[in-house]
Amino acid sequence: MFNLAGCVRWQCAFALLVLMFVGALPIAAQVPTGRIIGTVTDPSGSVVPKAKLTITNVATGVKNETTSAEDGGYQVLLLPVGTYHVSAEAQGFRRTLTSDEQLDVDRSLRIDIKLEVGATTETVQVEANASGVETVNSTLSQVVTANQIHSAPLNGRNVMDLATLLPGVIPAVAGPMNTAGGSGLSIAGSRTDSITYLLDGGVNNNL
Repeated sequence: MFNLAGCVRWQCAFALLVLMFVGALPIAAQVPTGRIIGTVTDPSGSVVPKAKLTITNVATGVKNETTSAEDGGYQVLLLPVGTYHVSAEAQGFRRTLTSDEQLDVDRSLRIDIKLEVGATTETVQVEANASGVETVNSTLSQVVTANQIHSAPLNGRNVMDLATLLPGVIPAVAGPMNTAGGSGLSIAGSRTDSITYLLDGGVNNNL
């Protein structure tokens, strides 16, 4: 005779074990990252393919290596936020080392490199031709620095007040266009319910 109660107990025990196992798995931390891109050229402006590039995190010393493509372009993705310099090497050219540049979260830092003719054993240090304007991603964004956070007179230490430091962001005013009842933010004149808040890549609208 089929024992329904025993079967249910076994299924419940199995489900509990699965939940305990999943709960014990480590959760990967969300690390703020950006990317460095650029183009390698020679003195005449022609692209240099297959150049060896080394992107170094100044603070940690961690290196990421890549080579330029046939169009001279290169990119290194998922780099932790920090200060970086780039070195480039190619046959018939001097090794070129750029100055330090700051990579901010969710930014594409463009560092174009122009190689000089010479022996690969020679090294020339140049000012990085880095673009401070986002030229790859059309999203408008701005980073609030630690100095701004420490200096800002935050009433109640509400992290959302930091958003008002950015151009076009103001506290919402109660009215028919504000479904949040006077709370929330208005960005570039938009309604409060037209804004989605993300935290570590996940939707977090319950602020």
